[in-house]
Amino acid sequence: MKRIGLHFLAACIAVCCFSAQAEHVTKIVGLVNLADWKAVWLEMTDSPSNKVSAMTSRQFVQEGQSFDDRQTYGAHIHVEILQIDFTNGIVKAKEDGKDAVYEFKQGDKSEVIPDQTTVRLGNIGMNGILDFYAQFAERTLLIHPIIVYQTSFPVLLQAHDKAEAATALEKLLRDNGIALVLDGKKFEMVVPSALEGTIRSDLQNAPPPKPDTETPRYSFDFTNVDLRQILKVFETLIGKKMMPSDTPIPNASFTFQTFTPLTKAEFLHAFDTLFAWHGIKAVNIDEKTFKIVQVENH
Repeated sequence: MKRIGLHFLAACIAVCCFSAQAEHVTKIVGLVNLADWKAVWLEMTDSPSNKVSAMTSRQFVQEGQSFDDRQTYGAHIHVEILQIDFTNGIVKAKEDGKDAVYEFKQGDKSEVIPDQTTVRLGNIGMNGILDFYAQFAERTLLIHPIIVYQTSFPVLLQAHDKAEAATALEKLLRDNGIALVLDGKKFEMVVPSALEGTIRSDLQNAPPPKPDTETPRYSFDFTNVDLRQILKVFETLIGKKMMPSDTPIPNASFTFQTFTPLTKAEFLHAFDTLFAWHGIKAVNIDEKTFKIVQVENH
């Protein structure tokens, strides 16, 4: 399976030079206390002493679980989760054998937390909320670029299990002007509610892929990457050269993270959809080249 993560690779190169003096900070950004899933969402930031650059990752962990934070080359940190106190939002852990305590920081100190709240998220932005939703939906999200810049909102859910939590979060998103549209078996489109009626899925009635087209599979991890860089990656993935064209490339960020491995046909569908929302389309010229043309976006 091919894993493509442009922003990760670039940041990793920058951090490696300063790994010996990296500072490690872990905080809680989410708590999940459901009947079928009890976990804490941790955010780990590793930065050099000169603050030139930093690496941040998020990981769901459960009580008794251990893992290694491998972000900083030569300075891996082994983390053991000893106890999770969901009521008070406190996690007791060990980092390389030393005691550590993580505390959930409430964004608004005046905010009242209902007693039956089973899912709480911190101030993680819209991308973070959608990353969290994808864990429940178990689908890869195709996120409209307008959504990425939308203001986030508090997430406090009262649900019994993952299915109820997904339904509750879908309602919360819709209440905040965000619609979710199923797109085949692996995708879900995330679009402004005002555009929901204009969205059409090309995969709903598509035949299932043949076994010989299932490989290779692709996985992607792009978060707010410049669209011009994405086109260079796309050029490599499809094995064709991008020719000059009169279409200007928008000065925009591109976000695409997979939660399900994709066949080549599925990855092309995902990129076609996201490119169209940026007002461009990749059009084949011949077997070895393609160009970018302008299309009407929504």
